[in-house]
Amino acid sequence: MPRPSALTRAKSEIQQALVQEGRAIHTRKDIADIFYRNRHAWALPQRVSINRFLDFVTKTKLLQAYDLQSHKYARSTTRYAHGEASPLAMAITLSPRAYLSHGTALGLHGLIPLDETRIYLNIEQSPKPDASGRLTQAGLDRAFRAKQRQSEMIYQVNQSAIVQLSGKATDRLGVEDLAWGGLPPLPVTNLERSLIDAVVRPVYAGGPVALAEAYRNARGKLDPEHLEKVLKQLGHAYPYHQAIGFLLELSGHEPAELYSAFFPE
Repeated sequence: MPRPSALTRAKSEIQQALVQEGRAIHTRKDIADIFYRNRHAWALPQRVSINRFLDFVTKTKLLQAYDLQSHKYARSTTRYAHGEASPLAMAITLSPRAYLSHGTALGLHGLIPLDETRIYLNIEQSPKPDASGRLTQAGLDRAFRAKQRQSEMIYQVNQSAIVQLSGKATDRLGVEDLAWGGLPPLPVTNLERSLIDAVVRPVYAGGPVALAEAYRNARGKLDPEHLEKVLKQLGHAYPYHQAIGFLLELSGHEPAELYSAFFPE
């Protein structure tokens, strides 16, 4: 019988190190850090490379590999998980600045059905100077007549599509950690920010019907003062308060005077 390999002899120690790291999902860099930090203690010879180590931990089922691929931009990345991994948890590993938003956030807050086959992930752009010039009615008409742009940066993993959005710089305004479905806390836009973002980009929230449903299901949960505060802090150039006011009225939020900031005089 051939002698077990050094990796096989160290299997239980490797498993313990992976678990003690405390992550449900690892990037390649995470695994490489564990490997180089422990290879001496595991008595691994120099010929054992990081690629060979990754091959070992996946073939022996210590970790399961998930390939995330963006076909449009020919990009790919791999995540390593302890068994089955949620696409929501995988999505937020794409960037330390990432958070779940729009339709996904509305679903996590219970305002619309959560669709885990299409996940919206916001990674904010760097700050940019405020746009100069006054808004005109003609400019507004042109802006809202045009087809809304949609992100083509989409990562496919198993049956899910992770749509990566490049949102405006807000310093993560209204982002909170939300526990959901037994997963570690997920960074998600809060209720008020989610409802505002959905009005700004309804295409990422399921469209007008889903938007009306979300506002209807937010009755009794929505803080009007906080909604107004967040909208002002976001500093959108376009008058989205009018669309928000329409949705509040349509969905029966009462008493209406609490939402007076969203209705024209």
